Amino acid sequence: MLESGAVTCVKDGQAKLVPGLEDITALSSTPYGKLCAVRSTGVVNCLRHDGTKSEEIEGVADAVDVSVSGFHACAILRGGRVSCWGSNEYGQLGSKPGLMGSSKRRPAREVDGVSNVVEVSAGH
Repeated sequence: MLESGAVTCVKDGQAKLVPGLEDITALSSTPYGKLCAVRSTGVVNCLRHDGTKSEEIEGVADAVDVSVSGFHACAILRGGRVSCWGSNEYGQLGSKPGLMGSSKRRPAREVDGVSNVVEVSAGH
């Protein structure tokens, strides 16, 4: 992340600006190419698998931080709440596996029973 709020990634030995990611205040990435970023507005955008553009995560509008893993991600929201999205195969979205489906991608939802969160890690 650059001081300007833009994001660059290195591909084939060259740093390139990531299209659609400007005004970024926080970001998280994996060694496998997953990347999500928080905009100054609190909206979260994640880079598509092909790296061509970012997509806004529906249902997350007041994020202050984000953490991504291989198949899911979580954001800390203003006020210390947490919202997660992606796979719920092992209950990583804060609900019992199967409640929201198994390995299919799930929309963002606030995690029940947590508050005053200051740091989150989506794990592996």
